[in-house]
Amino acid sequence: MTSERGQEREIRRLIDAIVVRRSHRAADKLVRAYYPMVYRSVFLHVMSREEAENLTQETFIAALRALESYDAGKGTFATWLLRIASNKVIDSHRRTRPVVSLESSSTTTDDNRNSMRDELPDVRADPYTTTANIDLLHRVERFITSEDERSQTVYRMRLYGQRSFQDIAAALDMPEPAVKARYYRLIAKLRKEFGNEREP
Repeated sequence: MTSERGQEREIRRLIDAIVVRRSHRAADKLVRAYYPMVYRSVFLHVMSREEAENLTQETFIAALRALESYDAGKGTFATWLLRIASNKVIDSHRRTRPVVSLESSSTTTDDNRNSMRDELPDVRADPYTTTANIDLLHRVERFITSEDERSQTVYRMRLYGQRSFQDIAAALDMPEPAVKARYYRLIAKLRKEFGNEREP
């Protein structure tokens, strides 16, 4: 896989082998090729080795089951795979930590971890409301992926990993004020885009 085009051709060959011939060898090769990338991305979200390993495994199981739906015309295989991983992180986050509405998000620089509860919709309500809020979570995630990679990482480490700004700054080798600026700038964009949405 010496070039991006060559890599995509190889991925297409592996996908065809998996879908058409049910090749376990091709599936193993595909997983091995992308496991480090997916694991690193998930780990930055959850900051837990065990949870990252579990979610990475879930990502590849889901990806292998949905391989026939992959459309190279809509993006690279890596992008498609990371989108599945992001959805797995969202689902895990929803199961393990209740949160409240975007509208109540604080824009202060207080580093209290409890304030992070204010950045996503409440998913503790009745099933109808929960379904609507899960949809909102996924739309928020799609919006976030349009931002630059560093801002995405800051946001996810803060929200999903529940890391302090100081920890994030150290991990990314960035000044703490720059980390806070990126985080709150993205929060402001999210409030502008989604803040007027109400529970049905």
